[in-house]
Amino acid sequence: MLFRSEEIDADGVRMTLDVFLAETEQRLEVLRKLSPATDRKRIRDEAHTLKGASGTFALRQVQELSKTLEQAAEEVTPEAYTDLVDRIEASFAVARIEVEAALASAISAGAK
Repeated sequence: MLFRSEEIDADGVRMTLDVFLAETEQRLEVLRKLSPATDRKRIRDEAHTLKGASGTFALRQVQELSKTLEQAAEEVTPEAYTDLVDRIEASFAVARIEVEAALASAISAGAK
């Protein structure tokens, strides 16, 4: 589980997760609007933040793809940029389902 029950209760986990999910959605929207032609520093900064946040929630694939984008930001082609953002979004979509299911399962097990 992402948090030990002694550290944070189910409501706290839910709230923290909701903030992370909403911020990640916003960050992905921002990345979609940025262009490697004019926004390389911002791309790097957004990818760096996404890398850290996804690491906090143990979303390793999202973290690794974000790291790749962060490192490639200065030279990434528009096509490679679009591909990386697509891959990050797809990975996040899968991870989101898995995290939601794990949280629901943990809450259910805790209620027993």
